[in-house]
Amino acid sequence: LVVVERLVALFEEAAHARVLPRERGDLFRELPVPRLGCVLGAARAVAAGVVAEDAGMNGLELDRALLGMERFDADVILIACNTLSVLYARTSFSRTTSTRVVDIIGFGVQLISERLVSRPDSQVIIFGTPTTIEANTHVSRLVEQGIAAERIVCQPCDGLAREIERDPSSTTVSAMIESYASQAVSRLQD
Repeated sequence: LVVVERLVALFEEAAHARVLPRERGDLFRELPVPRLGCVLGAARAVAAGVVAEDAGMNGLELDRALLGMERFDADVILIACNTLSVLYARTSFSRTTSTRVVDIIGFGVQLISERLVSRPDSQVIIFGTPTTIEANTHVSRLVEQGIAAERIVCQPCDGLAREIERDPSSTTVSAMIESYASQAVSRLQD
């Protein structure tokens, strides 16, 4: 319980600043890293995704944001959004920083891979913003780990993050989820 309380406080702090200050670095090292990224991502991915996708954020804008974060002298910057994780690779910051940057894609790929390996007859549907899906990062990393591409269905969900941000319980959100899920399921292998 103590670790969970410290973890929640750490996530809230990191989510607001999008950085982990040096004085909190000891907490980061105490936590199981794969779970850290997944929990933080689940808590913050939608809001961050809306910013990235709907504001038309590109690598240059993310570059400027990351440079601004670096001035906090962070041990690590957590990118808790698949879309921003995809855009990160396009930044000059990614090629020049000495600050450790952890994106959420690696954690998701690890969890998906473990599940697919443990269930050899299973398949996965990956839902994401158009930017995330078009980047094909999840698929390429899963294939690198020996997962057959035929077991992976990717479904872009254009506008869903924006609608969830507006009203997660709206009929529009429900209809969009039903539509995107139906599209994805129709592409699963028999």
